[in-house]
Amino acid sequence: KSRIVSPFMNYDVAVSHYMECLHTGVIDVLKADETPTTFYDVTKGFEPGVYRKRLHVLATGLNWRGGEVTWSEGTSHEVAAVFQRWKDLGHVTIL
Repeated sequence: KSRIVSPFMNYDVAVSHYMECLHTGVIDVLKADETPTTFYDVTKGFEPGVYRKRLHVLATGLNWRGGEVTWSEGTSHEVAAVFQRWKDLGHVTIL
């Protein structure tokens, strides 16, 4: 028998977090096709930063909540430089 471990206390909490991700546009951003050069920038979330995978965006960057996420294509250095610029300009928020 297999079991799925969930970060949510119950179904209602899971639905609430999903709806928050839906209303803040996170779900739409994460629908983009992933390529080897796809990066996700969490600019408003639990742990803002640059992420490679959707799961890491949701679990680490957003802590399964809503926030602000964009995606971009490029090298890790290019994307990190853009994120640092946003941070320097005050466009990055920890929730």
